[in-house]
Amino acid sequence: MFRNKALPYKCPFFGRELRQILLGLKFYILIKHLIEITKPGITLWVGITAFGGSIIANVDIIKSLIISFFVMVSAGGSAVLNNYFDRDIDRIMNRTKNRALASNKINPKIALIYGFLLCILGLLGILYFSFKAFILDLIAIISYSFVYTFLKRKTPFSIIIGSIPGALPTSIGYIAMKNEIDIIAFSLFSLMFLWQPAHFIYLSLFLKDDYKNAKIPTISVKYSYEYNKILSFVYSFSIIPITIAIYYIANLSYGFLIFVLFLNLIWITLNFIYWKSIINEKLMFIFSNFYVLFIFSLIVLDKVIIHKL
Repeated sequence: MFRNKALPYKCPFFGRELRQILLGLKFYILIKHLIEITKPGITLWVGITAFGGSIIANVDIIKSLIISFFVMVSAGGSAVLNNYFDRDIDRIMNRTKNRALASNKINPKIALIYGFLLCILGLLGILYFSFKAFILDLIAIISYSFVYTFLKRKTPFSIIIGSIPGALPTSIGYIAMKNEIDIIAFSLFSLMFLWQPAHFIYLSLFLKDDYKNAKIPTISVKYSYEYNKILSFVYSFSIIPITIAIYYIANLSYGFLIFVLFLNLIWITLNFIYWKSIINEKLMFIFSNFYVLFIFSLIVLDKVIIHKL
């Protein structure tokens, strides 16, 4: 009697609803993994620098957002391809072992096709604005997904090659907006190119054991701690003159100059504190992110405010 009452008379419908829920859950998990393998943090960072570059060229918020979106799409595609090729070493490293491809949560063939589709979509979007920017975007994809991805297994100085795709997005944003390669585009590229080695050295120092276990010959694995520290110091200070040069060549306001000088003073202070071993590489890695974020924020704010005035 109790059993008969407990049995729902719409059991088949309940089963269908459950299957729909499970299918929806599987779809959600798939989408989550597809987003994850685009390395959203890095991709967003690329979008920010591309947006800053395009705003310097012309204060057109909507157009800048569209350009930045397509730069992010191609960067996301590059990240997927990088995840695909690195899945063997990602399984060894604690930092990356839970990535979707490394942990077999997503089919590698699906990821490979997905990565190429994103790259193509991003490239086509950039091509609509500028052929010159399209070529640079193509160079960024090839240099990151293929050249850097394989060189980092061979030489510690792959960080120089790896700095190229990381530095190009801001110039791509600028050139896509202006359709011109000039000293401003070169200065933006130089800023990001020189920022990245120190940024990566901080990362590789506090993850040295991870890289060593995966047999990746990073600069922190191959060279002494003192050498890494000196090199990071040199690269960190090489950025400062470029931030000041951008003020002159991009026709920014005195307000930008005052704020960027103050920001550089903080950056110099942090580097000296790090040199004295008061703060560690992990903190410097975080601070270096904020340093460049603030520079591009100042550029965007300055251009937008001056444009309105």
